[in-house]
Amino acid sequence: MVRHEFIRIFKYGLLGGSSFFLHAGLAYYLLIVIEKSPVIANSIAFITTAVFHYIISRIFVFEAPDTLQTRWRYILIIVFNLFLTNTVIVGIIRLAEFTEWTAVLISILILPFSNYLLLGMWVFKDKLDVSK
Repeated sequence: MVRHEFIRIFKYGLLGGSSFFLHAGLAYYLLIVIEKSPVIANSIAFITTAVFHYIISRIFVFEAPDTLQTRWRYILIIVFNLFLTNTVIVGIIRLAEFTEWTAVLISILILPFSNYLLLGMWVFKDKLDVSK
């Protein structure tokens, strides 16, 4: 069981790294190159990355079936996390006076830890077998 969980965490780390670069790259392009607002840039990048993240999490990390219940749970997490990241972005810009780009990066770095717990303990929990 410990080995199996270590492998899952390692796979999640790989997914997290690729998701970070996808989210950050797209947000940078939208924010800096196209000059969209930080909330719009983050929202577009976040949703794009969320679709990628769901597919790879389900197939590669948690090896779970694609069920309607799993999709709805994931959508609830996405809505919550999108609200959280955009709130963090606006708060950082207004209160701490960081640049918009720095605020977006900080908001992206918050996600991996809570996401792993929420995905493993709720979204894909029906698939996870603790006897492995």
